[in-house]
Amino acid sequence: MEGLRCVTPHSLKGVQYAAHRFVRYKVSETMTIHGWVYGFAEPYQIFIIYMVLEKEGYDDLKDLEKILNSFEIISKK
Repeated sequence: MEGLRCVTPHSLKGVQYAAHRFVRYKVSETMTIHGWVYGFAEPYQIFIIYMVLEKEGYDDLKDLEKILNSFEIISKK
């Protein structure tokens, strides 16, 4: 495996604590990115696992980033 990253803070709107980790590796000549995003905002937890395959398009990675940037937890008090 190449590109194993440490857990890093990740910004999600309205989420107090969020982290992100991913790894890049090759399977049968196909570059793959596999990762997760975890977010915690009392009383909710968010856990997203994703896998992006080079042959099927790295554009999915851009779409995933757009989705993550659109998350927003709004407190109803």
